[in-house]
Amino acid sequence: MTTVNHYDILGVRTNASPQEIELAYKGRRSQYHPDRYEQGDPEALRWATDQMQRVNEAYRVLSDPDRRILHDRELRQSQRTDASSQAGRSSGPSSPPRQERTETPKPKESSSNSEVGTLRAFLRKFLPPDQEFERMYVAPKIPLKKLSGAISSYANDVDMDDVLLLVDDTIWGGAGDGILVLENRVIFKELGDTRVAVAIEKLADMRTEENAIYLRARRLIKLNMTAQMEINSVFKLIRDYARLRYTEDALNEQAQGSSSSTSSSTHSAKPGEHGKWRSQIQSARGQSKRFVDEIVEEHPEAEEMLRDLVDDFFSDMEAHLYTTGLTEDESWELHQADQLLANIFQLVKTGNSPDHRLLRRRTDEHEYLELLRTALVQIAEAKEAQAGRGQRQGY
Repeated sequence: MTTVNHYDILGVRTNASPQEIELAYKGRRSQYHPDRYEQGDPEALRWATDQMQRVNEAYRVLSDPDRRILHDRELRQSQRTDASSQAGRSSGPSSPPRQERTETPKPKESSSNSEVGTLRAFLRKFLPPDQEFERMYVAPKIPLKKLSGAISSYANDVDMDDVLLLVDDTIWGGAGDGILVLENRVIFKELGDTRVAVAIEKLADMRTEENAIYLRARRLIKLNMTAQMEINSVFKLIRDYARLRYTEDALNEQAQGSSSSTSSSTHSAKPGEHGKWRSQIQSARGQSKRFVDEIVEEHPEAEEMLRDLVDDFFSDMEAHLYTTGLTEDESWELHQADQLLANIFQLVKTGNSPDHRLLRRRTDEHEYLELLRTALVQIAEAKEAQAGRGQRQGY
């Protein structure tokens, strides 16, 4: 089935900037808003409502960086599938190419998540079947000699058939150092260090930087022989899978816990409100990324600290949302972050005075909020000083 193209729905280019997407959304929203069709016939109103829903969904996907990445991959995969189908119809059946391992083994462990599916299927879906890497090997095209070398070096507890991807980071190609990706965990082995095994769900907070992979502030591995482009393309894909799987698994656990429990906390978010809180967390996280990107242009030395602070704040929010629910204090902190960021960007753009109620502090609040308040005050003071200079000069 052909993937819905959200770029076509909004009428923008596939490489459109966030500003273009925002403007296109506002235009489409004005065009199809059901209020404009209330005086028309019921069929027109239903049509406009349907169009508005499609526009809202397109904006929801394209305005979120992580969802947009997944959508782009789905589009590329759909285009490749369509092209392959067309070629198959025109040329007829052909023999499959020879591979190092002729059978795709069934994993012993698979994800219990029916919506997201297994990591094996996810990688197969988004990695082109003819993709070639210098130092990465995807099952079933993993050379047996390399696979044996990796397992004997740092993964004696692993069955060969369970390995989905191997990264060989040795000079001579023996695979004694590198990475093994399994269905439910990833094993990292850096030269001169012991192995580190991390559950897939934990890699939702993974990031790549140059030739290294980090989990929050902790470095999991520094790769010496593997190209940065290969690391980024594959491990960002694994991170995206981890985020989807973690969210779905946690939602299922939350739903089961709610149905089996006879009591509920008055301080937790209701299950029906998860979508609302999730959207607010993602929106504030996106705004925070923009905030950090603009700050590090002037203060690059603060980049690592700022990104760790943002990751810590929002990762805790998401973890609590899908396990115990947000407490009243956490809900308040999320709202404060959202409002502080909005005031900061508005102040930079227009110079209007900020909402001074946001400057009130609470004890034991997250230090990210303190950082945002400090930034808001400093920007406001700079704007006031600039306006004062303008008045003295007769502007």
